[in-house]
Amino acid sequence: VDIAGDLMVAIATENLQPEPTAVRFHLGQGLPLHNRVLHISDLARRMQLMEVKSFILTDPDILTRFEPPRLLAANAKSRTHSALRSSLQPGILDVLSHHISAPKPINIYELGEVVRCQADGSLYETFLWGFACLDDKASFTTAKSYVQTMLKALKVSYELRPCTEARYIDGRAATVVVQEQPVGHFGEINPTLLAQFSFPEPVCSGEIDCQMLQSAA
Repeated sequence: VDIAGDLMVAIATENLQPEPTAVRFHLGQGLPLHNRVLHISDLARRMQLMEVKSFILTDPDILTRFEPPRLLAANAKSRTHSALRSSLQPGILDVLSHHISAPKPINIYELGEVVRCQADGSLYETFLWGFACLDDKASFTTAKSYVQTMLKALKVSYELRPCTEARYIDGRAATVVVQEQPVGHFGEINPTLLAQFSFPEPVCSGEIDCQMLQSAA
């Protein structure tokens, strides 16, 4: 039964007078993590980084260059989109490798979700900020300047510790630690990985966990 319709017929719609002052608008409020991600994106563009986007489902062959893919989609339509990424760097470097003939330097970043495994085998989704620079002058110092500028702008206290990630040149990488928790890493990509992507020049790269930064705020 359309009670509202019957009520309007009984009252007669011409007798209904609008009351503009009774209207209340509420635009809502963004989630804290979403607001933080928008802020990080704005800061990245201010640092002259260009945003790129890649899919959360990616090529397992590319992921294997960094670490063995742990999560594969069942009955995937395409092998190039069959593995859940646990890092943004494979996708960022893949995008970068398709533009190696462009004028240098090429400085790009991405903000996106990844899926990771915890020590007990459970899965969790988090949000990362990743970046990469292709240039003959790209170095550990270049990557460090991006990370330090970002964290300083976000007013996050941090410290840098040695990083042993195989993707980086030994001794030319660092782990970012906030409140005794590792939240990211950066450094110079090792020559073996550069050769697999056919990069003609050095690449520095890094990524930071936005969700962990938000939790530490």
